[in-house]
Amino acid sequence: MSMRTSAVMATTTAVLAGTLALMPAAGASAATGPATSGGVGDVTAAAARNPGGIYRTSNGWCHFTNWGGSFYCYPKVLHAVGWNKPDGHPQVFVIGTDKSVWTRWSSASGTSGWKDYGGTCRPEYGLDARSSGWTIKVACVGTDHSWWHRKRNANGKWTNWTKGRGF
Repeated sequence: MSMRTSAVMATTTAVLAGTLALMPAAGASAATGPATSGGVGDVTAAAARNPGGIYRTSNGWCHFTNWGGSFYCYPKVLHAVGWNKPDGHPQVFVIGTDKSVWTRWSSASGTSGWKDYGGTCRPEYGLDARSSGWTIKVACVGTDHSWWHRKRNANGKWTNWTKGRGF
């Protein structure tokens, strides 16, 4: 199932139903710094299997209630994309405080830490994504004002950042 992010930007922040759930920003300002909340790539079985809702703190950053992290959240711009993988476990993508794309996911063996997927996004444009089965493409506007995307292939391997929206 594919879904266009702009078509459902009004969805609620706590929902991860369907193949691709979209989490709009709660509204905030921005600064810089890493979007880390725990180790990068480590799996913690005790961590919550669901990211929870998104909330904004007084310092202007958004966070997940269960998975933490710090990410951009301008009003009316999509900064967090949630994907329910075909195995039923969620994965989220955000534009971190360092303007890089970060992800975190759960699996049968536990929940990962935040992983930096690189890139440098212009947060005022947000994220876009499309999914079909085990394939997902995540895209953002880079510092050159062009769209860039990364794709997860069905075999689990991710491509490098490629110029163009990819869908």
